[in-house]
Amino acid sequence: MEVEYKIYTPERTKKVTPNMIVLSLFLTAFILSFYSKKYLGSEFLEGLGFILLFTSLGLAMYYTTVKHTRMAPLNGNLHKKLFFSSSSIKIDGVDYHLSDIAKIDFSIHDHFDKWNYSRDFNPARSNGVNNTLTLFLKDERQIEVKFQLMYKTQIKRLEKELIEYYRHGKLHFLKLIDLLEIDDYDEIQEFKKTLSDINK
Repeated sequence: MEVEYKIYTPERTKKVTPNMIVLSLFLTAFILSFYSKKYLGSEFLEGLGFILLFTSLGLAMYYTTVKHTRMAPLNGNLHKKLFFSSSSIKIDGVDYHLSDIAKIDFSIHDHFDKWNYSRDFNPARSNGVNNTLTLFLKDERQIEVKFQLMYKTQIKRLEKELIEYYRHGKLHFLKLIDLLEIDDYDEIQEFKKTLSDINK
């Protein structure tokens, strides 16, 4: 049985963000307000600068308020698939068997609708794509892929597969208990006993 996740592929195109809008307006307003009359002798441009300044401050207040309810733009796609099984990991249709893998590592930081604190104006709710799987292959290649988690504990769906990766020496024990969120001393000892029973 395979467990499926969506691979995140970022796009290289840059999109206009609230940060860019507010900062661009503010910079333009600052230049027009404080330099146009002095150096160009234009009261019209000075007035326009003050209008843009108040506009940028209003937008800053607006974006600061609504960013807590808005989802960050994906800036990529989720078309490709990632599959985990007890004997292999399939990335976009390419199978990597455990026998070809020297080490497996995960970096889990994100899940869909996670609120990320920031002092800027961009949306604060996440798409859940800041999670990384890294395969260190025996032929010295390194395969890295980002994938989406829809909720905080979704990685626990892989418990059976993760245990198999550990048993085959591909996943470190500390990473295993971190992914499964086992942090209590007694629970760790009980989990170690469970693993020992599996290995018998």
